[in-house]
Amino acid sequence: ATRLDIRHYALAELDPDIVASHIREAIQQRPNSRLVLDGVHQLARLLSDWDRAPSFFSALFAWVRAHAATTLLTCNDEWLSVRLISHTTELAPLVDNIVELQQHRTGSSAYTLNVVKTRQSGHSETYQPYRLRADGITFEQVGDLITNG
Repeated sequence: ATRLDIRHYALAELDPDIVASHIREAIQQRPNSRLVLDGVHQLARLLSDWDRAPSFFSALFAWVRAHAATTLLTCNDEWLSVRLISHTTELAPLVDNIVELQQHRTGSSAYTLNVVKTRQSGHSETYQPYRLRADGITFEQVGDLITNG
């Protein structure tokens, strides 16, 4: 039977070490899990020492991977996401894919998608415009590609 467990932590109650402990307990109870951390930037900012963030997440995600679970992160802070999951940190080897979704305030397309990293492929400097619709995501024509630069 499929089961979905959702845990919400109020920002005032958010403690990275307690969250990590809860994650490990949940995965031990349910092997082959999928972990979704929405708003990982809030967790990273609460670590007492910024230099601890890459090591903290690297250890946590290595443990998650070793227990046959997969992880999806969302981060609403561009600077933090680049710093946290860059090629200079110990976390980068654990990251298989990085997909950047942007909402633009100006321009012909309100949203763009960029596949920054996919394991065993090159990086892209191209942003693909897309539209959100009631029936899903619609990608714009290839001629509408936007190059970052």
